[in-house]
Amino acid sequence: MDGKLGLYFLTFLIINPIQDMDDNMYGSLGGNLRIQRFKKNLTQEEVAKAIGTSHSMIGRYERNKTRPRRGTLQKLADFYGLSINDLEN
Repeated sequence: MDGKLGLYFLTFLIINPIQDMDDNMYGSLGGNLRIQRFKKNLTQEEVAKAIGTSHSMIGRYERNKTRPRRGTLQKLADFYGLSINDLEN
């Protein structure tokens, strides 16, 4: 893990502490989306533009406030080069 990615990941863990399952409606999807974005060193705006949505929706997905529709989830999986199952687990 390079220094910049490590710093992003550490910041992510500080800002988003591990929650109880009852508090995290959609499991690990949001965290996985954020980690994939950090791995590619992208902003929410860049991901949003690539899949045709807004940066605020990307933020909502990453914070598990909203679950992406199936088509959007497929676009995200394709964008990151993963399967939907990989993103959800």
